[in-house]
Amino acid sequence: MRWTALQMEEQDSIQNMLDMHGKNVLITGGSGGIGRASALALAELGANVILTGTEHSKEKLDSHCTYISGRYGVKTLGVTGDVSKEEDVKELFRQIREQFGDLHVAFSNAGFFPRQDLADAPVEDFAHTLAVDVTGTLLVCREAANLMMENRHGGSLILNSSMTGHIVNRREDGDRYHVAYPAAKGAVLQLTKALALDYAQFGIRVNSVSPGYILSGIHDGREQHYFDYTKENVPMKRYGTLDEIVGSVVYFATALSNYTTGADLLVDGGYCAW
Repeated sequence: MRWTALQMEEQDSIQNMLDMHGKNVLITGGSGGIGRASALALAELGANVILTGTEHSKEKLDSHCTYISGRYGVKTLGVTGDVSKEEDVKELFRQIREQFGDLHVAFSNAGFFPRQDLADAPVEDFAHTLAVDVTGTLLVCREAANLMMENRHGGSLILNSSMTGHIVNRREDGDRYHVAYPAAKGAVLQLTKALALDYAQFGIRVNSVSPGYILSGIHDGREQHYFDYTKENVPMKRYGTLDEIVGSVVYFATALSNYTTGADLLVDGGYCAW
């Protein structure tokens, strides 16, 4: 057998590889900026979208679903629950099975960032961060993979890590450093690799996105001094926008990344290159 490269006339269309019509996509943390922006991008490519959030985000979820379905004509569903609770995740997938029957992409985007993330903070705060960011990610990915395997096709699992999974963010002199969030996001990077190896035999790709400072809403309410200091530590000297993070999600969700698994894509303006 001779191994040869694709000829020009055999190469697939990039537009075909981006087509998501007939695909069902789950995005946890769907009421936040990155979740909402990713849902819009994938719906524009034709995907049906399931968004999740906590109980207090129900109004936002419903609003996002109404807007997305009205704008792109795709099917949407908003489900509230706690991803760190196995019973809530199982209920989420019961609804997905009932209303969609199948799932092709899951973006485990839900996360928790404690405001007082210090080494001597209450251990309950540390445990809650790990429960949402790590255990919740595992529960969602596991149920998503099980549904993909039941339907005997591959799929894509996308985990939301952070540049803080690679490094510990710089702090001003005298400031304490964060502890739980870097630990959790570092764990997500390793979880990505472990799941990628485990699910490769089933045709399920597992990759992660590591955003840097993105104007997603998580920094709302911060004083101007915080923005001035943090952006000075970014080589590009600015924050990223939601438009600049969704490309990484689209890449991992579509056929463009069919030969990519166990990878992480940093979208941090060069922060981790220091």
